[in-house]
Amino acid sequence: MFGSGKIAPPLRIGLNLSGWVVCHNLSGAAKRLQVEFALDFEATVLRDVWVKLIRGFQKRHLFAHNMGVVDERYMEATKDDEAVVGRKVLLNAEEVQEFLSLLERLGVGLWNALSNLNTMQL
Repeated sequence: MFGSGKIAPPLRIGLNLSGWVVCHNLSGAAKRLQVEFALDFEATVLRDVWVKLIRGFQKRHLFAHNMGVVDERYMEATKDDEAVVGRKVLLNAEEVQEFLSLLERLGVGLWNALSNLNTMQL
């Protein structure tokens, strides 16, 4: 398991993923995984987890590119009823910790899904 400090075994999926720039765009990553592997990335976690991850990545985008100020794109993507366009988005330590935990779950889910594909290809 990832959180245990153990190193996961290598996957042999026959595709070079080094050119992928999907670390901060879950929707783009999901589309790419669907095309490349017929893999439903969103289905690797529960729906409420996926929604929280989308919101977390969207908040990251606001802080990285908009000084934390909410824009229409954020509102459309997240349906965040606590956010107000033109104001700074709220973010606290508990939310960051939860996001990291959910991100680990997503990584484990993706690893398991790709491992299953790897097994089927043998």
